[in-house]
Amino acid sequence: MKTPNTLTSRITKHLMFWVGLVWAISAIGVAVYVKFEIDEAFDQALLDNALQLDAGAQLAASMAHRIDAFWETMRWLFLPMLGFLPLLAFIVQRIVRRELKPVKQLTDQLAERGAQNLTILCGNEGFPTELITIVESTNRLLERMGSALDVERSLAANAAHELRTPIATARLRIDNAMQHDLPDGAKAELVAAMAGLVQLTRRAEKLLQLSRAEGSQSLNSERMDLAHLAGLVVQEFWANAGVQRRLRLDTPYADDASAVSIWVMGDMDTLALALRNLIENALRYSADADVMVRVRLAEDGVTAGVAVMDEGQGLSSDQITKLANRHVRQSANQTGFGLGLSIVKTIVERQKGRLTFTSPPMGFAQGLEVRIELRTA
Repeated sequence: MKTPNTLTSRITKHLMFWVGLVWAISAIGVAVYVKFEIDEAFDQALLDNALQLDAGAQLAASMAHRIDAFWETMRWLFLPMLGFLPLLAFIVQRIVRRELKPVKQLTDQLAERGAQNLTILCGNEGFPTELITIVESTNRLLERMGSALDVERSLAANAAHELRTPIATARLRIDNAMQHDLPDGAKAELVAAMAGLVQLTRRAEKLLQLSRAEGSQSLNSERMDLAHLAGLVVQEFWANAGVQRRLRLDTPYADDASAVSIWVMGDMDTLALALRNLIENALRYSADADVMVRVRLAEDGVTAGVAVMDEGQGLSSDQITKLANRHVRQSANQTGFGLGLSIVKTIVERQKGRLTFTSPPMGFAQGLEVRIELRTA
């Protein structure tokens, strides 16, 4: 694969080409002029000495001297310049690189930004006028994009929030209606309506979570114990007796049976939200199979991960590729809103972590493993 030329190398090459071309034309012009002067000088000398010396011998000597003088002049014109060309190329490259340093600074600013970072660019005082114009135009574009995204997120959050009260009221009324003596058909319809409201409640909650995950301009990055966080989240699910039989927690322990802390950098609240979504998905889509939450430190010690593994049917590679996209369900036979994994992906990416999928998990005959990997603290 051909390596693309940098702007510095392109400018340097063009400058060296045109400097060399102008120098070569100038040198040839000087050489022609010098040859003309040499010929005129030798011709004048021949006229002065023609009567005193043999004409043939003088002409031969004159031509030899002319040729020697011409090549001597050419050597003094070309050889020093050829020797200085590498030095000239080095100087030109250094000058171009220094003058293009603001471009690199601007490029670094853009490269460090994530999808959610729409803060304005910093225009240093040393920037040339052309770059300052680009920075100002880009900042205006970022402000417009930020305003548009804020409106979109606010709309989703407000809609989800406003839906809570009428949904809760409708559920309460249906629940009260089911307490009366009604025909079986009517009760079946009320049960179906209640199930629909439960799904709508979950959808509203997911929309609020997604708005929170995407809407925060900055997340706290603090030192926290990943094993402790996993324990807190799992204990919330253990409050349900049915879930407690299926959900297990696997964290490392020392020789004295005391829990080992695994310290990572991240935002505790949003990571708890991400882990909660993973566990909910595993419990819902694994067809009553067992689910395990495992916390481990990577062998290199640079990263640590929390994995949610189930023993369900598992997924194909094509399904895994599409799984983190919004509105994609793990199974068409299960109710899902396609937002859970999208929320997790957004949270993990904003904390510079990595989300991986493995089917089946190592040591399992079948199932799915979703792992969140973060840098250690």
